[in-house]
Amino acid sequence: MTMLDEGTTTCCYARSEKHWITDPQGVAWEHFHTLGNIPVFNEAPHTASGTAAACCAPSDGRTAAKPAASCC
Repeated sequence: MTMLDEGTTTCCYARSEKHWITDPQGVAWEHFHTLGNIPVFNEAPHTASGTAAACCAPSDGRTAAKPAASCC
């Protein structure tokens, strides 16, 4: 299994320690431990192009199951 450790990150209204595990079938699973709340939804860092980084997706380009209309 492959693991991607994102460390401390923000997503939705939470600050979390997050990592992703890819199972033998290639499905990415998110695991996180919530550390606290954040006051603004998806207070995520921006990419080099100036757009907000994807919430709830592995940052190395692998695909994860897409959440419903809202993130997480």
